[in-house]
Amino acid sequence: MSNDKLHIIDEGAPRLDHLLVSLGLVTSRRRASQVIQSGKVDVNGQVATAGGMPLPPGASVQIDWNRKGTGRKKVTARAVLSQRQIGLVHEDADVLVLNKPAGMLTDTATAGQERAKNSLRHYAELYLRHQHVSPFVVHRIDRDTSGLVLFAKSTYAGKQLKEQFARRTPRRVYWCAVQGSPETDSGTFEHWMAWNSHQLIQQKAVPNSKGAVLASAQWRVLSRQRDITLLEVRLHTGRRNQIRLHCQLNGWPLVGEKQYVDEHHRAKGPRLRRQALHALRLAFSHPQTGATLAFEAPLPADISNIGARKSKNKADAPAAEPRKTPAASASDSNEAPPTAADSTVGATDGQAADGEPAAPSKRRKPRRKKLAAAQQPAVKSTKPRRRKAKMGKGKS
Repeated sequence: MSNDKLHIIDEGAPRLDHLLVSLGLVTSRRRASQVIQSGKVDVNGQVATAGGMPLPPGASVQIDWNRKGTGRKKVTARAVLSQRQIGLVHEDADVLVLNKPAGMLTDTATAGQERAKNSLRHYAELYLRHQHVSPFVVHRIDRDTSGLVLFAKSTYAGKQLKEQFARRTPRRVYWCAVQGSPETDSGTFEHWMAWNSHQLIQQKAVPNSKGAVLASAQWRVLSRQRDITLLEVRLHTGRRNQIRLHCQLNGWPLVGEKQYVDEHHRAKGPRLRRQALHALRLAFSHPQTGATLAFEAPLPADISNIGARKSKNKADAPAAEPRKTPAASASDSNEAPPTAADSTVGATDGQAADGEPAAPSKRRKPRRKKLAAAQQPAVKSTKPRRRKAKMGKGKS
C-alpha cells in the first residue's frame, strides 16, 4: 500500500483515531489504534503516539504505510520490551541501547538465573529474534540499578565497543542519592578494590595485593536536602559495584543500600526497595561511523523525588514536642504549684484525696478493684453481694 496523502484538518478533531475512521483511512477504531501504535501516523510531521490526542485546526495528518520498522513483527517485538518496562532508547544496524528497570539482571551468571529468563539480555534476544540477530552485552549494571545499557548487534560492533570500554573512552554518568552530607561540593573517589568471588562482593583492598585494582570516579553535588545528598558520578574505571563501595568507604552509603552499608546507616536511612543509583547518561563512538552517540535516561518514578521525600523512619523525623500536662502548664506559667487539695487527679484509684473511701473507678484494673473493695464498708446493693445472696438462696 502506498503512502496516504497529506490531510489538513480545517476545524480540528477531538481524537486522532476518530479522525482516521471518519476520513476513511482505516475501517475501525481498533484498526486506527493499531496503525497509530505501530508508528505509521504523522501529525504535523511528528510520529503520533496516542489515538486519543486532540487535533487543533490546521493540523496535518499523514499515514506512511511502508515506513521501516512499523511492520507487525516489529510492533510485536517492541511489546516484549514495553510489557516489562524496558525502554527502547536507540537502535540501528550495529547497536542497541536499552533503559533497564531496577530488579532485573543485565545478564545471567548461573544456570538458575538462566532458567529464570528474567535478564535484560534475554528480552533483548526476544526483541531481536525477528531480525535473526543475537545481542552482545558490552557492559553491565547491577540488578537493582536502573538506567542505560549498551548492546552490540554484531561481532565486529561488539569488539569495537569492548575496546572503547577497555580504553575508558565512553562517558558514563550516574545519578545517586546518599545518606549524609559531603564536606565539599565536588571531589574524586579513589579506592583500591578486589572482588571476593566467594562472597560475591566488592571489598576494600591493600594496594598491589592479589586481585586489587585502583577504582576512581569524579563526583559533584547536585543538591542537599535534609540528611540526603544527590550526587552525579562520572566513572573513570568500571568495576563491579564500584560506586556503591566508593560511597560506603567515604561514609555516605547509598539510600536504600542493602549490602554496602553499616548497621547505623541501615537503621537510620529512608526506606527504599533498592539502592538509589541510576545510569543517567552514556556516550560512545559508533563502531562503524565513528560518530559520537550520546543518550540520557530519565529518572524512574521510584527515585525521581527521593530528595524531597520525607523519611518514614522515626529516627529521621523531628522529635515531637512533649504534650503538656496541667501540672506542667502551671509550672511553665509561673503559677503556684498544686496544693494537696488539688491532688485529686493524681490520687490512687478508689481513694479520695482526703483519705476517705471513694466510689470504684471505672478505669480500675481488676486487681486494684478487689483491693479497693476490701477496704470499703459492706454495701448491700453491690452486685457481688447480690450474686452471693442468690447463690445462697439457691442452695437452701
